[in-house]
Amino acid sequence: MTVILTNTSKKFTSFRVLPISPAHSGILSVQYELPKRISAGLSWPITVHFKPTTARDVDAKVNIKIEEGYFSIPVKLRKKRTVVTVEPATLDFGTLTIGQTNHQSIKLRNDGASPTTIIISGSFKKLFDTLHTNPITNVQEPFFTIKPILYQIDLEPHSEKMFDVTFAPNEETDFSCDITFTERQDNTEKNFTVVIRGKATSSPVFVSSSDLDFRWCFYGETYSDEVEILNNSNVTANVEPLIPRKLKKTIFFEPPNACIQPKSSYKFKVLFCPLIDSVAEDFLLKLNIGVKGQALPATLHIKANVTPRAPQLSKSTIRCGETYVNVERIEKIKIRNMSKLPQMLGFLSTPANIKTRPSVFTLIGEEEMEVEVGIIAPRVGTYVQEIYLSNEYGDRQSLLIEGTGLTPELFFSESTIYMPTCPVGVSVTASTVMTNTTGESLEFQFQTTCPHVIVSPTFGTIRPKETLAVTLFLNAPSEKPPPPAVADPPSPVTGKRRPGRASKTSRVQAHDAPPPAAAQGQNPYEDWAVMDEAVVPWGRQKTVALRCGVKGHSALAFLLDVHCAVARPNLVGSVLLPAAPAAVEAKSTAKTAKKAKDVAPPPTVDTITITPFHSVVEIDFGEISIFHRETRTCLLRNDSDEPVRLQLQPWNALSPFAVLHFPHGVLQPRQEAGVVLQFRPLAYGEFRDVFGVFAGGTSEVQLRVRGSCCLTDLLITTEDMADVPYEDDEAMSEVVFEPILAGEVATQSVYFHNLGSFPLQVRLELAVPTAAAPEEGGAAPHGPPNMELLAKTFLFHPARFDVAPRTRVASQVLFRPRAEGLAVAILKVKAGGFEERLRVSGRGCGRSIYAVFPAVDQQASKLHLPHVGTVYEYPLRFRFARGESKTIVLGSVKGGPTAECVVERWNDYYGAIGWQVGPMRWTVPPGAPTRLVLTLQTAQAAQREVFIPFCRFALTVKCNSDPSNDRTYYISCTGAS
Repeated sequence: MTVILTNTSKKFTSFRVLPISPAHSGILSVQYELPKRISAGLSWPITVHFKPTTARDVDAKVNIKIEEGYFSIPVKLRKKRTVVTVEPATLDFGTLTIGQTNHQSIKLRNDGASPTTIIISGSFKKLFDTLHTNPITNVQEPFFTIKPILYQIDLEPHSEKMFDVTFAPNEETDFSCDITFTERQDNTEKNFTVVIRGKATSSPVFVSSSDLDFRWCFYGETYSDEVEILNNSNVTANVEPLIPRKLKKTIFFEPPNACIQPKSSYKFKVLFCPLIDSVAEDFLLKLNIGVKGQALPATLHIKANVTPRAPQLSKSTIRCGETYVNVERIEKIKIRNMSKLPQMLGFLSTPANIKTRPSVFTLIGEEEMEVEVGIIAPRVGTYVQEIYLSNEYGDRQSLLIEGTGLTPELFFSESTIYMPTCPVGVSVTASTVMTNTTGESLEFQFQTTCPHVIVSPTFGTIRPKETLAVTLFLNAPSEKPPPPAVADPPSPVTGKRRPGRASKTSRVQAHDAPPPAAAQGQNPYEDWAVMDEAVVPWGRQKTVALRCGVKGHSALAFLLDVHCAVARPNLVGSVLLPAAPAAVEAKSTAKTAKKAKDVAPPPTVDTITITPFHSVVEIDFGEISIFHRETRTCLLRNDSDEPVRLQLQPWNALSPFAVLHFPHGVLQPRQEAGVVLQFRPLAYGEFRDVFGVFAGGTSEVQLRVRGSCCLTDLLITTEDMADVPYEDDEAMSEVVFEPILAGEVATQSVYFHNLGSFPLQVRLELAVPTAAAPEEGGAAPHGPPNMELLAKTFLFHPARFDVAPRTRVASQVLFRPRAEGLAVAILKVKAGGFEERLRVSGRGCGRSIYAVFPAVDQQASKLHLPHVGTVYEYPLRFRFARGESKTIVLGSVKGGPTAECVVERWNDYYGAIGWQVGPMRWTVPPGAPTRLVLTLQTAQAAQREVFIPFCRFALTVKCNSDPSNDRTYYISCTGAS
């Protein structure tokens, strides 16, 4: 490189290049000719040579010496390198609408003098594997592309490379990725990262729900639905459904197009009318809805499952030929459900002489079923009838029936007998009427092929033009034979046979003997057909041929078809037998022996017994007294796998039987519920009733109840009847307590003997006596009766109890006087219609020695002084009539002391005028009463005649062991003249 030095001064000058620094002398050298002197304004060249030995940067100086001093020329040398730049640093596509396309570029530039290699990497690669479905072509396409697709590139010096990036979404998406350009130079790496972002939203005009499913449809029917189209843009949108040409008669939009305002919606009515020649059974259509100004149309997927509806018959005409008018002819016809959906089919409104089995049924999709058509000639002669097979949608298929009817010798009103569905273990009946259409008597005989079907009469004679009722019994045996029961043989029934038609016919009972299959332990339903489980979970059916032959006419034989159906009941019942109390062994007496003669004592039951579950439940309430109540509990159990709703049949409101509790509602599978029944007779006699419990279908339980009402035989005693020979007419009417001190308690037992054969519910009540009876001494109880005071004075326990048959129950009566004096109450004993009144009395005493006086004079009784009778001035006054006697009782309470009683101040004159008293002196023993008797003799017996007889004396009581009982009573007696 040549460097020009210029003399910028105004005089001559000279210069000289100094040696290069040793650090750079090997790579730098200066070559020039040394001038002598340089004029002002002239230049002089020097050449600097660079000879690099290594690729490195050099910073050196060339020092020049001039006359005025020194100056340096800097020498800088740089090795070749690359200068790479990437634009832009962020590539943001913004938010696009589905169907739009956005192109952007990435510029890669090398401004350096050295070539370089660029490696391309980053998370953008995962976007290449994500595909969007083009709604128009239905082809999957990538929504993100980079062209060219290079992962390594050589970049020349001073060159650039462009990458085209395209974002074309067909579905909603939101992505963010990066692309990294890595420059590798001299074992070093330098990264340039570009962030790429983009988002795609749905079209501003779109369908609110992209799927429209009509589900199951029938050919030839029209179905409608609505489709809502939303316009989220700020401008109006013109939309028009694009219906394929071949579906112009199948799919209709009302209206065919619409203009939707900004930020609003519009609902199209879509009509779908599938035609069998243009619509497949699995219909699926992707329908485009064009939007003006929008890149992609809105799409709507219409789906439907289409199937035929009308059923199909295997033949349209049944020709029966010649048949008797009372004989059923069975024809079989196949019915096919052409639809893929289940349908309920049936022959409805058929004539009375035509029956189909089954009459109503359900077929699953494309199922075929064979139906029996029972035809009885409606009249004598040729007949033509038409019946229709209908489905639940109203489609009908006609079936024509032709034939000729003939007259039979024996005409049966029902030649085909349909027995009601019979639960296992129960019997059902049906009947028909037989008529002799000939002019002569016919002897008939029935024969059956099934031992469970019994006909009555089995044989007999029928006169010309006579009718005879024929009854059939179906005994549905249990699947397993019951264990043999040990029972006494029934006594033979004797009596005269009633003459008449009964002598020509033989009638049998419905329960004469068990069928042979059940007796041998075999399955009695082995040859029975299984019923549809949709009808009953377990059911068997069989058509039994009943042959009626005519004696003397071998060609005359009539067959009756008996259709039997047996089902295992879903609902069964049982009875809870209550535990009986332990029998009390009563001692034998003359009365009990006579009452209980020839009656065995009942067995003792210690636990509750549950009878076997059955469809018919026998509930025996036994014998009870009138107005008594007896309850029984019946268990209902659901043996099916489905819940059932229980319903109770209404019963007679005047019946003595009633249902106290019934489990209304749903009974879950394998669960039990209780029904409480009550028997409360209001009259004497024997009663029976039947309660029906229904649960739908054959689920019925009959509760057959019975009970009887008899007279009550209750004996009340205060003894245990061990040694007392009671007579039949003897009865206890009073309970008397010995006098006790006020505040103490006395107890006495009252025994209630139930001599009947049924339990009694006894109730005890306390009542106030209507009229106070006089006591032993002649005085009535003091004061009016007080119920509250009596309830505190007399107590009894228990007040309510049950007395089992042939047993007795004791009730304790307690006497606790609150004050002195006589207490009297009435104890009412009620047991149903039985009611007895017992008088209960007792005396309360203030001292251990008590005195009981007769009623005093009414005038004297007006003085309510506490010391009347104990002081001389206020004696006890008594009035006597001639010949009257009065008794004064002096006694000692139970456990009390002994006292001495003396009559004092008695004058012999009193005896002369007719007064007598005795004894004059006596001893009161402990716990016992004594009596003093006063008598006014008649006028003839008196020794003297006085106008008004009177006497006055004192009665002294002396108790040595307890002086507090000492007392003197002053008594004044006045007699009538």
